[in-house]
Amino acid sequence: MSAPNWHRSDNPAVYNANASFVYSAAATAPVLALLGLQAGERILDLGCGSGELTAQLAAELAPSGGSVVAVDVAQSMLDAAKRFETDNIRWHCVDGQQLEPWLDAQGEREAFDRVFSNAAVNDHEPLRLPMLADHSAPQMHWMNRDPAAVARGVFAALKSDGTFAAELGGFGCATGVRGGMHAALRRRGVDPTLHDPWYYPTDHAYAEILRAAGFTIDSIALVPRPTKVPSGVRGWLKTFGGPFLAPLADDAEREAVVAEVEELLRPDSYDADRDEWTVMYMRLRFRATKP
Repeated sequence: MSAPNWHRSDNPAVYNANASFVYSAAATAPVLALLGLQAGERILDLGCGSGELTAQLAAELAPSGGSVVAVDVAQSMLDAAKRFETDNIRWHCVDGQQLEPWLDAQGEREAFDRVFSNAAVNDHEPLRLPMLADHSAPQMHWMNRDPAAVARGVFAALKSDGTFAAELGGFGCATGVRGGMHAALRRRGVDPTLHDPWYYPTDHAYAEILRAAGFTIDSIALVPRPTKVPSGVRGWLKTFGGPFLAPLADDAEREAVVAEVEELLRPDSYDADRDEWTVMYMRLRFRATKP
Protein backbone atom coordinates (compact mmCIF):
# COMPACT_ATOMS: atom_id res chain seq x y z
CA MET A 1 0.00 0.00 0.00
CA SER A 2 1.59 3.29 -1.03
CA ALA A 3 1.84 6.04 1.55
CA PRO A 4 -0.58 8.55 -0.05
CA ASN A 5 -3.53 6.20 0.49
CA TRP A 6 -3.07 6.60 4.22
CA HIS A 7 -3.84 10.28 4.36
CA ARG A 8 -5.96 11.40 1.47
CA SER A 9 -9.43 12.43 2.55
CA ASP A 10 -8.81 15.21 0.02
CA ASN A 11 -8.39 12.60 -2.75
CA PRO A 12 -11.82 12.45 -4.45
CA ALA A 13 -11.45 8.88 -5.70
CA VAL A 14 -10.45 7.54 -2.27
CA TYR A 15 -13.06 9.66 -0.51
CA ASN A 16 -15.92 8.66 -2.78
CA ALA A 17 -14.98 4.98 -2.67
CA ASN A 18 -14.70 4.81 1.11
CA ALA A 19 -16.97 7.58 2.40
CA SER A 20 -19.87 8.18 0.03
CA PHE A 21 -22.18 7.82 3.04
CA VAL A 22 -21.11 11.36 4.04
CA TYR A 23 -23.31 12.88 1.33
CA SER A 24 -25.95 10.14 1.06
CA ALA A 25 -29.61 11.14 1.12
CA ALA A 26 -30.23 9.32 4.39
CA ALA A 27 -27.31 10.99 6.15
CA THR A 28 -27.95 14.51 4.90
CA ALA A 29 -31.75 14.80 4.98
CA PRO A 30 -31.89 16.10 8.59
CA VAL A 31 -29.39 18.93 8.13
CA LEU A 32 -30.86 19.89 4.75
CA ALA A 33 -34.26 20.14 6.43
CA LEU A 34 -32.74 22.52 9.00
CA LEU A 35 -31.40 24.69 6.20
CA GLY A 36 -34.90 25.47 4.92
CA LEU A 37 -34.05 26.82 1.46
CA GLN A 38 -36.27 29.58 0.10
CA ALA A 39 -36.73 30.68 -3.51
CA GLY A 40 -34.11 33.01 -4.93
CA GLU A 41 -31.67 32.75 -2.05
CA ARG A 42 -27.89 32.93 -2.18
CA ILE A 43 -26.19 30.12 -0.25
CA LEU A 44 -22.62 29.60 0.92
CA ASP A 45 -21.64 25.91 1.04
CA LEU A 46 -18.74 25.75 3.50
CA GLY A 47 -16.51 22.73 2.93
CA CYS A 48 -18.25 21.55 -0.22
CA GLY A 49 -15.93 18.58 -0.80
CA SER A 50 -16.56 16.82 -4.11
CA GLY A 51 -19.73 18.81 -4.74
CA GLU A 52 -22.62 16.36 -4.52
CA LEU A 53 -24.63 18.44 -2.04
CA THR A 54 -23.65 21.70 -3.73
CA ALA A 55 -25.20 20.39 -6.93
CA GLN A 56 -28.35 19.39 -5.07
CA LEU A 57 -28.71 22.86 -3.53
CA ALA A 58 -28.07 24.57 -6.85
CA ALA A 59 -30.66 22.43 -8.63
CA GLU A 60 -33.30 23.32 -6.04
CA LEU A 61 -32.50 27.02 -6.33
CA ALA A 62 -32.10 27.27 -10.11
CA PRO A 63 -35.79 27.71 -11.06
CA SER A 64 -36.08 30.74 -8.75
CA GLY A 65 -32.78 32.36 -9.69
CA GLY A 66 -30.99 31.34 -6.50
CA SER A 67 -27.31 30.44 -6.43
CA VAL A 68 -24.56 28.75 -4.44
CA VAL A 69 -21.00 29.79 -3.69
CA ALA A 70 -19.07 26.64 -2.75
CA VAL A 71 -15.74 26.75 -0.92
CA ASP A 72 -13.27 24.08 0.15
CA VAL A 73 -9.62 24.13 1.18
CA ALA A 74 -8.72 21.16 -1.04
CA GLN A 75 -8.22 22.10 -4.69
CA SER A 76 -8.36 18.41 -5.60
CA MET A 77 -11.91 18.22 -4.23
CA LEU A 78 -12.93 21.37 -6.09
CA ASP A 79 -11.51 19.99 -9.32
CA ALA A 80 -13.73 16.93 -8.89
CA ALA A 81 -16.72 19.05 -7.88
CA LYS A 82 -16.55 21.06 -11.08
CA ARG A 83 -18.13 18.15 -12.92
CA PHE A 84 -21.35 19.60 -11.47
CA GLU A 85 -20.66 23.01 -13.02
CA THR A 86 -23.78 25.11 -13.66
CA ASP A 87 -24.48 28.80 -14.17
CA ASN A 88 -25.62 29.20 -10.55
CA ILE A 89 -22.55 27.70 -8.82
CA ARG A 90 -19.23 29.43 -8.15
CA TRP A 91 -16.27 27.49 -6.74
CA HIS A 92 -13.44 28.90 -4.60
CA CYS A 93 -10.47 27.40 -2.78
CA VAL A 94 -10.74 28.83 0.74
CA ASP A 95 -9.65 27.73 4.22
CA GLY A 96 -12.75 28.04 6.39
CA GLN A 97 -10.61 29.42 9.19
CA GLN A 98 -9.70 32.31 6.87
CA LEU A 99 -13.25 32.89 5.67
CA GLU A 100 -13.65 36.43 7.02
CA PRO A 101 -10.62 37.95 5.24
CA TRP A 102 -11.64 36.13 2.06
CA LEU A 103 -15.13 37.64 2.27
CA ASP A 104 -13.61 41.10 2.62
CA ALA A 105 -11.27 40.55 -0.33
CA GLN A 106 -14.16 39.34 -2.50
CA GLY A 107 -16.64 42.01 -1.37
CA GLU A 108 -18.90 39.24 -0.07
CA ARG A 109 -19.45 40.34 3.54
CA GLU A 110 -23.14 40.03 4.52
CA ALA A 111 -23.92 38.69 1.04
CA PHE A 112 -25.54 35.33 1.86
CA ASP A 113 -29.01 34.35 3.03
CA ARG A 114 -27.85 31.03 4.46
CA VAL A 115 -24.65 29.13 5.14
CA PHE A 116 -24.67 25.34 4.90
CA SER A 117 -21.99 22.92 6.03
CA ASN A 118 -21.99 19.13 6.19
CA ALA A 119 -19.15 17.13 7.76
CA ALA A 120 -16.69 19.97 7.30
CA VAL A 121 -16.71 22.46 10.17
CA ASN A 122 -14.51 20.12 12.19
CA ASP A 123 -12.79 18.67 9.12
CA HIS A 124 -11.01 21.48 7.43
CA GLU A 125 -7.56 22.53 8.62
CA PRO A 126 -4.81 22.24 5.98
CA LEU A 127 -2.19 20.10 7.68
CA ARG A 128 1.18 19.68 5.99
CA LEU A 129 2.41 16.13 6.42
CA PRO A 130 6.02 14.98 6.33
CA MET A 131 7.51 13.66 3.13
CA LEU A 132 6.54 10.03 2.62
CA ALA A 133 7.45 7.25 0.25
CA ASP A 134 6.44 9.00 -2.96
CA HIS A 135 8.00 12.32 -1.81
CA SER A 136 4.58 13.93 -1.81
CA ALA A 137 3.30 16.16 0.99
CA PRO A 138 -0.46 16.20 0.52
CA GLN A 139 -2.72 18.38 2.62
CA MET A 140 -5.42 17.18 4.95
CA HIS A 141 -8.42 19.27 5.70
CA TRP A 142 -9.51 19.50 9.30
CA MET A 143 -10.99 22.77 10.60
CA ASN A 144 -9.74 22.25 14.14
CA ARG A 145 -7.10 24.93 14.52
CA ASP A 146 -9.49 27.82 15.15
CA PRO A 147 -13.19 26.84 15.23
CA ALA A 148 -14.10 30.26 16.62
CA ALA A 149 -12.68 31.89 13.47
CA VAL A 150 -14.95 29.67 11.38
CA ALA A 151 -18.01 30.83 13.33
CA ARG A 152 -16.97 34.47 13.04
CA GLY A 153 -16.46 34.05 9.32
CA VAL A 154 -19.90 32.52 8.86
CA PHE A 155 -21.45 35.35 10.88
CA ALA A 156 -19.69 37.87 8.63
CA ALA A 157 -20.96 36.08 5.52
CA LEU A 158 -24.62 36.22 6.50
CA LYS A 159 -27.14 38.96 5.99
CA SER A 160 -29.15 40.05 9.00
CA ASP A 161 -31.64 37.30 9.89
CA GLY A 162 -29.55 34.82 7.89
CA THR A 163 -29.17 31.24 9.10
CA PHE A 164 -26.29 28.84 9.59
CA ALA A 165 -27.30 25.17 9.35
CA ALA A 166 -24.61 22.58 9.81
CA GLU A 167 -23.73 19.09 10.90
CA LEU A 168 -20.31 17.98 12.08
CA GLY A 169 -18.74 15.31 14.20
CA GLY A 170 -19.61 15.82 17.86
CA PHE A 171 -18.38 14.59 21.21
CA GLY A 172 -18.20 10.79 21.16
CA CYS A 173 -17.82 10.48 17.39
CA ALA A 174 -15.71 7.50 16.28
CA THR A 175 -15.74 6.07 19.79
CA GLY A 176 -13.45 3.06 19.87
CA VAL A 177 -11.63 4.06 16.70
CA ARG A 178 -10.09 7.15 18.26
CA GLY A 179 -9.18 5.41 21.52
CA GLY A 180 -7.73 2.49 19.61
CA MET A 181 -5.52 4.77 17.53
CA HIS A 182 -4.31 6.58 20.65
CA ALA A 183 -3.43 3.30 22.38
CA ALA A 184 -1.66 1.86 19.32
CA LEU A 185 0.48 4.97 18.87
CA ARG A 186 1.41 5.14 22.55
CA ARG A 187 2.62 1.53 22.41
CA ARG A 188 4.98 2.63 19.63
CA GLY A 189 6.33 5.62 21.51
CA VAL A 190 4.30 8.21 19.59
CA ASP A 191 2.27 10.85 21.44
CA PRO A 192 -1.17 10.65 19.78
CA THR A 193 -2.25 14.03 21.11
CA LEU A 194 0.27 15.66 18.77
CA HIS A 195 -1.28 13.98 15.73
CA ASP A 196 -4.99 13.68 16.52
CA PRO A 197 -6.70 15.69 13.74
CA TRP A 198 -10.27 15.55 14.99
CA TYR A 199 -12.28 18.28 16.68
CA TYR A 200 -15.43 16.74 18.14
CA PRO A 201 -16.99 19.34 20.46
CA THR A 202 -19.81 18.90 22.92
CA ASP A 203 -23.05 20.66 22.12
CA HIS A 204 -22.61 23.12 24.99
CA ALA A 205 -19.02 23.96 23.99
CA TYR A 206 -19.97 24.64 20.38
CA ALA A 207 -23.02 26.61 21.46
CA GLU A 208 -20.68 28.96 23.32
CA ILE A 209 -18.57 29.41 20.19
CA LEU A 210 -21.67 30.31 18.17
CA ARG A 211 -22.92 32.74 20.80
CA ALA A 212 -19.52 34.39 21.07
CA ALA A 213 -19.60 34.99 17.31
CA GLY A 214 -22.97 36.74 17.69
CA PHE A 215 -25.43 34.00 16.78
CA THR A 216 -28.74 33.16 18.37
CA ILE A 217 -29.10 29.38 18.59
CA ASP A 218 -32.33 27.95 17.22
CA SER A 219 -31.43 24.32 17.89
CA ILE A 220 -28.34 22.27 18.70
CA ALA A 221 -28.06 18.60 19.62
CA LEU A 222 -25.78 15.59 19.61
CA VAL A 223 -27.35 12.84 17.49
CA PRO A 224 -25.98 9.27 17.46
CA ARG A 225 -25.75 7.73 13.99
CA PRO A 226 -24.28 4.24 13.66
CA THR A 227 -22.77 4.32 10.17
CA LYS A 228 -22.03 1.34 7.95
CA VAL A 229 -18.67 1.81 6.25
CA PRO A 230 -18.56 0.05 2.87
CA SER A 231 -14.79 -0.48 2.80
CA GLY A 232 -14.63 -1.60 6.42
CA VAL A 233 -12.63 -0.06 9.23
CA ARG A 234 -9.45 -0.43 7.18
CA GLY A 235 -10.80 1.69 4.35
CA TRP A 236 -12.22 4.20 6.81
CA LEU A 237 -8.88 4.60 8.58
CA LYS A 238 -7.01 4.92 5.31
CA THR A 239 -9.37 7.74 4.36
CA PHE A 240 -9.67 9.64 7.64
CA GLY A 241 -6.87 8.39 9.90
CA GLY A 242 -3.87 9.65 7.97
CA PRO A 243 -2.52 12.16 10.49
CA PHE A 244 -2.38 9.42 13.13
CA LEU A 245 -0.51 7.12 10.76
CA ALA A 246 1.80 9.60 9.05
CA PRO A 247 4.40 9.80 11.87
CA LEU A 248 4.94 6.03 11.85
CA ALA A 249 8.15 4.72 10.35
CA ASP A 250 6.85 3.01 7.23
CA ASP A 251 3.84 1.44 5.52
CA ALA A 252 4.42 -1.90 7.27
CA GLU A 253 4.01 -0.21 10.64
CA ARG A 254 0.94 1.67 9.39
CA GLU A 255 -0.60 -1.60 8.23
CA ALA A 256 0.14 -3.14 11.62
CA VAL A 257 -1.61 -0.30 13.46
CA VAL A 258 -4.67 -0.48 11.22
CA ALA A 259 -4.88 -4.25 11.71
CA GLU A 260 -4.50 -3.82 15.47
CA VAL A 261 -7.30 -1.26 15.68
CA GLU A 262 -9.49 -3.37 13.40
CA GLU A 263 -9.18 -6.35 15.75
CA LEU A 264 -9.87 -4.16 18.77
CA LEU A 265 -13.11 -2.97 17.16
CA ARG A 266 -14.25 -6.32 15.77
CA PRO A 267 -16.36 -7.47 18.77
CA ASP A 268 -18.51 -4.31 18.77
CA SER A 269 -18.31 -3.09 15.17
CA TYR A 270 -18.36 -6.12 12.87
CA ASP A 271 -21.54 -7.97 11.89
CA ALA A 272 -20.24 -11.36 10.77
CA ASP A 273 -23.66 -12.48 9.48
CA ARG A 274 -23.72 -9.65 6.94
CA ASP A 275 -19.98 -9.03 6.65
CA GLU A 276 -20.55 -5.36 7.56
CA TRP A 277 -18.54 -2.90 9.61
CA THR A 278 -20.14 -0.01 11.51
CA VAL A 279 -18.46 3.06 12.96
CA MET A 280 -20.31 4.85 15.73
CA TYR A 281 -20.80 8.41 14.53
CA MET A 282 -22.04 11.17 16.80
CA ARG A 283 -23.34 14.15 14.85
CA LEU A 284 -23.52 17.67 16.20
CA ARG A 285 -26.42 19.21 14.31
CA PHE A 286 -27.49 22.81 14.71
CA ARG A 287 -29.20 25.84 13.27
CA ALA A 288 -28.25 29.36 14.35
CA THR A 289 -29.47 32.78 13.25
CA LYS A 290 -27.68 36.09 12.82
CA PRO A 291 -29.86 38.74 14.52
